[in-house]
Amino acid sequence: YTNPNNVYGKTKEIGEFFMLNSRRSNVIIVRTTIVGINFHRKGNSLVEWIISSVNSKRTITLFNDVIFNPISIWDLIKELDFLINCETIDFKILHVSGNQNFPKYFFGVELLKALKLNLDYIQEGSIKDNIKIANRRRDQSIDCSLYQKKFNRKLPSIKDTIDSIKKNFRNEKRY
Repeated sequence: YTNPNNVYGKTKEIGEFFMLNSRRSNVIIVRTTIVGINFHRKGNSLVEWIISSVNSKRTITLFNDVIFNPISIWDLIKELDFLINCETIDFKILHVSGNQNFPKYFFGVELLKALKLNLDYIQEGSIKDNIKIANRRRDQSIDCSLYQKKFNRKLPSIKDTIDSIKKNFRNEKRY
């Protein structure tokens, strides 16, 4: 079930509709919330934006009332590799993300602490107070319990996700 509340969400819903109704029988849609590095587009990921803002001494606001359960791009790659090598998958849509819901503000704080970066340029805010942002849900988490149970997989905690970023981010980009 989907109920998108903005154009971005609607385009994802339409893409899923066409994939599920295509003539291909081996379609699997993975819904996720990735953090890490954007490899194939201009612009910054959440992680890159936080780090580059702090390094540039630009104050940013992260929301304490928007929760998500991110997975690092590197951990998602491991899960996708697992799925590609599965013999049979009897689901068309799978939720694969982190196993712990966390406010974005606290994610940013924990990320900066782990990377030993300055916390002075990050401030706590509320999405309710920011009218410049497109209509977004406050709860952006996805329930991955079916995936974990069905495939006996342990998805990463928020600490695991931040540790993965810390380990891999330096190899991909300088901060």
